Amino acid sequence: ELEEKLCTIWQEVLGVERVGIYDNFFHIGGNSITAIRLSAVSRSTLQIEIPLSILFEYKTIAGISENLKETELVVIPKAEVEHYPLSFAQERLLFIERFEQGTSAYHIPYVSRLRDGNDVGLLSEALRIVINRHGALKTVFLTDDQGNDYQEVLEQDVTPRHTTLATDQDLIPAIETEIGCPFDLSSEASIRVHFYTTPENTYLFLLWHHIAFDGWSTDIFLNELMEVYQALRTGKEVQLPALDISYADYAVWQRNYLQGATMEKLLGYWDQQLSGFETLNLPTDYPRPRQLTYEGMDHVFALDLGLSKQLRDLAREQQTTLYTVLLSAYYVLLKTLSGQTDLLIGTPSDNRSHAQTQGLVGFFVNSLPLRATLESGTAVGKLISEIHQLVTSAKIHQELPLERMVDKLRIERDASRHPLFQVIFSLQDFGKDGATDQELPLLAVELTEGENLYSPARYDLSLLLRDDQEQIGGALNYATSLFDASTIGRMTEMYVRILEAFARDLDTPIENIAVVSEQEKHLQLVDWNQTDCFYPQTSTLQELIESQAEQTPDKLAV
Repeated sequence: ELEEKLCTIWQEVLGVERVGIYDNFFHIGGNSITAIRLSAVSRSTLQIEIPLSILFEYKTIAGISENLKETELVVIPKAEVEHYPLSFAQERLLFIERFEQGTSAYHIPYVSRLRDGNDVGLLSEALRIVINRHGALKTVFLTDDQGNDYQEVLEQDVTPRHTTLATDQDLIPAIETEIGCPFDLSSEASIRVHFYTTPENTYLFLLWHHIAFDGWSTDIFLNELMEVYQALRTGKEVQLPALDISYADYAVWQRNYLQGATMEKLLGYWDQQLSGFETLNLPTDYPRPRQLTYEGMDHVFALDLGLSKQLRDLAREQQTTLYTVLLSAYYVLLKTLSGQTDLLIGTPSDNRSHAQTQGLVGFFVNSLPLRATLESGTAVGKLISEIHQLVTSAKIHQELPLERMVDKLRIERDASRHPLFQVIFSLQDFGKDGATDQELPLLAVELTEGENLYSPARYDLSLLLRDDQEQIGGALNYATSLFDASTIGRMTEMYVRILEAFARDLDTPIENIAVVSEQEKHLQLVDWNQTDCFYPQTSTLQELIESQAEQTPDKLAV
């Protein structure tokens, strides 16, 4: 009976017509996001706890049912306290905000155009309802008499602003100016709503602060906005599912939960994983600044349809996820660039394994440090298998906030770089189940090629990929204080060649992958080595130096 119920749940969550008890979770399209949803639905409908460790290890309903042990359900209670503490993630961002004395590095923008015939007044009311439903969006951060930070939800509504522009061409500059204006988190809600009107169109611009919002929140917000707007437009009653808890309740629970044996177990795992890790030293075009500047750019690219399909098929054949395949290639790229074999990559993790958190807008995401050693002679297939196990293990231990990890393990801090990792990898597929353009009263605003609305660099390099279209695409975000655009373009080309090698042959040793093209080889070996120079044969070395000093007396002698 349990197996039948689990089959039904898997069919619903994975969106497949039929699931058998011996079907492999990853082979039928599962990934870490759907794993969390499966676990949450099983908990809410069957009142059973299926840990991610069991799902990732046994992979089939038959294996899970046979090895499932009875465990106590974790329930996040509603809290009644005078002052609600900050979650650990909120605490970190608030520290950064204060340290930088206001920064736009953690802003999340969304710009869209209203379809003809849609009502700005109704849309404003729909926005008011959705924002008021999620207290995190109206939260301000205060300090009590003892110097302790706490969060409080504003009573007043968020008021939309309205601006008239002369032409559509004025929209992007106006939005860029607003993005660059920091939030006052002590008095201002963590969302701004702004309607821009031109003679041709009306645009909606939303700006969230990351302290109240994450990638998972995007689907929640837009889906609920669509439902509420359509209900208001048709005169129906607004019916959204009740929320068991608020984000502030979660923050109280997190503080109480991450103590004692739970904290010791998590710390023990991460201490073992990170002991003696190497700092990544990539060759850069410019010297590293003494402090992070957050100035960045995106190099946007897309894989062709054929390669995208090959990589998805490869993931299924290897009984893993597309995420793991793409991440494995990133490790090979970094090994090639740095010459290091002990590599640490950061990756965002949704951190919503509890069913009660999955319908909330808020900042739940956690960053996980993934440390891998790339041994010489390792074949592509073996590397993918090793990275699969690494990711699985990290996901099982994802509840320890990165902030606590750094503090408890006494990792040395450096104002010029992140204390653990300098590079990020993410694969985002949010939006597959979200409201479509046809359902929303909004249309996405397309930017011209090469135009970046917002691309701060929180790390040296961030490979940010998307799997919501037929072609896998994304961007390599980079710190402009460290890298030149041409260098990043070459890195992207190298990454694509590594992926092509993955798709060709899983038995290829990773060091045999040709990451440099013939044209690049010629550039490095021939063009960059054209160093022949004529020197007068009748002058001594001292005379040549004196002559050069006379010609350029203010230049640095190297």
